[in-house]
Amino acid sequence: MTVAERVLAGLGPTFRRRAGEQLQPLVEALTSVLERADALVQPTARGWTAGFDINETPDPAWLGRATGTPVPDGLTTEQQRELVRSRAQWRRGTPRAIKGAVQTVLTGATKRVDVLERTDGPWTFKIRVWASEAPEDLADVVAAAATQKPVGLLIDPDVEVVDHGATFAHLTAEHGTFAELAERFPTLGSMTPHVPEEGTII
Repeated sequence: MTVAERVLAGLGPTFRRRAGEQLQPLVEALTSVLERADALVQPTARGWTAGFDINETPDPAWLGRATGTPVPDGLTTEQQRELVRSRAQWRRGTPRAIKGAVQTVLTGATKRVDVLERTDGPWTFKIRVWASEAPEDLADVVAAAATQKPVGLLIDPDVEVVDHGATFAHLTAEHGTFAELAERFPTLGSMTPHVPEEGTII
């Protein structure tokens, strides 16, 4: 029930009838500014005030500010929830925080994010994501990472997008022993974005 509906109910049928048809729009106009605050103080099934229940709050960004995790503009409500749940601000400047921030703009179940360090000098890093999970605008990935990057480091604006990675089971099954695997993929960087041959992995 909205604030306006509760006010109208409290005025009683006699007052509403004598006030006429203009009463409802008047009450709605006067109480509309209270709707957001009212939604935040409503109790949830878990006994929390909605404003402090990350699963129910209509304004996750408000809860983020209250708990020290600022939420950047442009995120959907669910993306805001995920960012606040990750408590990225508590780990600001770490690879984990950067990955958590980028994951908020990805789709899919895996939300794979790789942080490739020292890609263009000691102070630069690059973000790698899977094509099936990347947003339409890769600038969103860079912007999300920027909210958590350490001061002094630079983000490569060219996000690396790969079709998909291979599982460890696929690599060992298709490429044999560790020695053969090391010969085929001499570095971890060459192994991580490996695209499996068609039909060898689902």
